[in-house]
Amino acid sequence: MTALELQVQADAKAPGRVRAELRRWLAEHEWPEEEGEDLVLAVSEAVSNSAEHAYRTERSAPEHDALVAVVVMELLDADWRRAKAVVDDFGVWRANPSDKGFRGHGLPLIGTLMDSYDVDHRNTGTRVTIVSPPVMAVAANGASAPHGLPDRSAEERLRWLEAVSDTGLADLTVDQLLDELLQKVRELMGVDTAAVLLLDQSRQFLLATVAKGIEEEVHQGVRIPLGRGFAGRIAEGRHWVAIEQVDHNNVFNPILSEKGISSLLGVPLVAGGTVLGVLHVGTLTRRRFGEQDAELLQMVADRVAMATQSRMSQAERAAAAAMRRSLLPAQLPDVAGFAFASRYVAGDDGEVGGDWYDVFTLPSGAVCVVVGDVVGHGLAAAQAMSQVRSVLRSTTLRTADPAQALADVDAYVRHFQPHTMATVLFGVIDPGTEVLRLSSAGHPPPVLAHPGDETVVVKLDADLPLGVELGHDRHNVEVALPPGAVLCLYSDGLVERRGVLIDDNIERLRKAVAPRSPESVCVDVMRRLVGVETPRDDVAVLVLQRLPEGEPTA
Repeated sequence: MTALELQVQADAKAPGRVRAELRRWLAEHEWPEEEGEDLVLAVSEAVSNSAEHAYRTERSAPEHDALVAVVVMELLDADWRRAKAVVDDFGVWRANPSDKGFRGHGLPLIGTLMDSYDVDHRNTGTRVTIVSPPVMAVAANGASAPHGLPDRSAEERLRWLEAVSDTGLADLTVDQLLDELLQKVRELMGVDTAAVLLLDQSRQFLLATVAKGIEEEVHQGVRIPLGRGFAGRIAEGRHWVAIEQVDHNNVFNPILSEKGISSLLGVPLVAGGTVLGVLHVGTLTRRRFGEQDAELLQMVADRVAMATQSRMSQAERAAAAAMRRSLLPAQLPDVAGFAFASRYVAGDDGEVGGDWYDVFTLPSGAVCVVVGDVVGHGLAAAQAMSQVRSVLRSTTLRTADPAQALADVDAYVRHFQPHTMATVLFGVIDPGTEVLRLSSAGHPPPVLAHPGDETVVVKLDADLPLGVELGHDRHNVEVALPPGAVLCLYSDGLVERRGVLIDDNIERLRKAVAPRSPESVCVDVMRRLVGVETPRDDVAVLVLQRLPEGEPTA
């Protein structure tokens, strides 16, 4: 009998989706109605709890890599049959969520309804295994079956599921996980080779990542164009492909034939609707792989894909966070006559974005201040931010004119990073002057506070962001910065809020900025505009003050 296999987004609708599919499956398998509803309720509770682990109750949308996987199968034993359900999530445990209405009734209810259950908390998620009480077996003619042979297909699928979901795999890195699973696949399928190829960042090439029995693919850096050859067709078509006799006409990678591989079977790696790559196995003797082989290999591929996506996302977020920490100034520089303070807060999606701030001096003694925001989130945005930041710094060694510097950086971005767009506010204070020259590439205007005068939003006609065809020169604006004056630069995450006009928040910001110490200004700005809620987007704030004459540098 066919097992029920589901993979759903880990959100508040997950229990309802699973209940509907499980009721349909139970009806097809002629499961008694009362016992079937007990199973539906127990599995629904497990899904509710699992979804909760990967779902942020304060947000309206789940993490893109938050998934719940459900497998339900029948176990036959003589006169009786049971249902075994395995519910996996690939999220992060969060204790005591605020939305009590989203919580399942929990394990006591499952324990009351079911024969047994087991919960396994792992670093990559949580698994709940449920076994129902026995019900009477059903014969082919619809009558109760006095005797029956075990469902070998279900048993085999269960064996595969347990093998590829071993709790011992929970703490492995992506490469270690794939290496261990490929070894299990070789043993379970009786094949000679197994390999995983993952799509690169361009999503145009498959890269050999881990291999067993055909390690040359990895050592030689094999790249397969999407849509070409055996693996390329699988990734593009999102469907299994089998080759009974390998030759140069049906494979792109010459290593396959050079290795003496005769037959191949490959399936796509898909998680959350996105193709991640391909898992393929091969034999040195001729073998005809069928649909059942493909189904079993796909079961492995689905588990591999979900775990790989989760761990790759975690690794990417960690790398992006480390990159941001290394690029944002650990301590703002000491510059005679100036005081500085800053804040950076990551948004509630958990991913580091492309926001940054910077303060540095030039050989001439000029002081440069920057706040920028590369569009996007995650490692790609952090990498783009790193490049834009570095290019801007190097450009100022050739020109201290803010508009010209941004024009030069814009030319770099459009040529070398054509898919990057960024907003930047860049200012330069020349030595011996009380004038700040500012140029904006699509960035929100700063707020200026003069002693004894009203705080104002600087009137600044912003030019287009970096990475957009310009067609005209960029402009500078001169801002008087006498002793005691305070200037607040910020990224749009500080003032953009869902359901709130941006002008209203800029007005709140204006009221929070005053001619006092930059640190106290930062405290008041974050208290008034961020408060107790985690901002949806990253927030970068940089406050500078031209110190009154005679006051020591902070």
